[in-house]
Amino acid sequence: MSIRKMSKGDRVKNFWSKVDKSSGCWLWTAGKLGKGYGQFLGNSGVISAHRFSYELHYGKIPKGMYICHHCDNPLCVKPDHLFLGTPRDNVMDCIKKGRFNSPYGESHWWAKLSNEQVTEIKERAKNGGIALRRMAPEYGVSDQCIYEIVNNRTRRKA
Repeated sequence: MSIRKMSKGDRVKNFWSKVDKSSGCWLWTAGKLGKGYGQFLGNSGVISAHRFSYELHYGKIPKGMYICHHCDNPLCVKPDHLFLGTPRDNVMDCIKKGRFNSPYGESHWWAKLSNEQVTEIKERAKNGGIALRRMAPEYGVSDQCIYEIVNNRTRRKA
């Protein structure tokens, strides 16, 4: 029988057949998403396994809300390890648990300049001889970007 044609009871049984309950966390053992969260083909398509478990036990998840983990284990689907939270709650929980690691400098996804280039810009500005607005096209950034680097408003740690 196609998984899409399963009754709700069979779908739930299929879900729990993919869960290992042998430890404190109930671990999803089937398919995973990019960040390590389990995925399951729910009633209306693919859903994160922990969200499916939450809905089974607590009901529909309000739009825009997250299902967070007390245990910080993305594969865990144990209902009492899950809690409903806003995106802000999720970030605050992450910070509180010391897991927030925001990329900085050249490792940030928006960075156009390497740390070496930032250091070079600061040195060139300190030594004078070139207008800041003339440096911008050389590095492929705006005049404002050069100004903020030189005046330590951005990339202070470069």
